[in-house]
Amino acid sequence: SLSGESWCRTDGDFCRMPLAHFKVGRIASDRAGLLIADPQSEQWARADWVKAEHITSFVGQPLVFRDETLGVLAVFRREPLDQQDFRWLRMFADQAAAVIANARAFSELDRLRQQLESHNAYLKEEIDSALSFGRIVGRSRLLRHVLEQVDDVAPVPRPHRLMPAHR
Repeated sequence: SLSGESWCRTDGDFCRMPLAHFKVGRIASDRAGLLIADPQSEQWARADWVKAEHITSFVGQPLVFRDETLGVLAVFRREPLDQQDFRWLRMFADQAAAVIANARAFSELDRLRQQLESHNAYLKEEIDSALSFGRIVGRSRLLRHVLEQVDDVAPVPRPHRLMPAHR
């Protein structure tokens, strides 16, 4: 960057563009690429930046995957970009969109797996903490108290065969 501004930031003025606003937002909403051979003659949100950086060309390609617009690949360059560069960036944008969609899918799968593991651990804890008595399973304090009392006074199981008493 000639102006000393970092181009690798993902925050600031251009971290999010509303659809149909500015050139990048228009590319996203129209889902059509844009090649500008002379950016100095165009109106820009940051015309001072375009001039200070001596930008001589701009290409924007929408990142679309399965009919969902994921973003825009925008390239500002100090050297001219031509139709071949435009087509190459279209192919790159298609590949990038597929990679982004796959990363999102894997992230969602991981989130769902963690949610399932958490839910499973919760259910195991609930089962472990539930007092089971015959066919009765409960957690309320009153039910636990009653079942503990029943357990305290319940007869101890005896063997099936009783030994005859001595007379």
